[in-house]
Amino acid sequence: MDAWVAPVDDSPRPPQHRITLTLPVVTHAVRVAFVATGGGKKDILKQIFATNDGLPCSLINEATGDRCSWFVDEPAIEGSGSYAVAVAVYRSQ
Repeated sequence: MDAWVAPVDDSPRPPQHRITLTLPVVTHAVRVAFVATGGGKKDILKQIFATNDGLPCSLINEATGDRCSWFVDEPAIEGSGSYAVAVAVYRSQ
């Protein structure tokens, strides 16, 4: 297995220096949960569920399948179209 954690030295949001769990660690978790709230999350949620851009949360979502739950509020998926169904399915688990 690769390293369990990785350093982040150039985060665009504070704190700039931190550590993060690596994809192999997260994808081997028994359960994974994401929380996304507010209208500011609409665009990124659409990108996660509608494209294959290789975003870390997209990779985790695909790799963990039904072990991944999404907790979102209505503003985060408002006007989302067909991908909102996928979010609602994950949210209901």
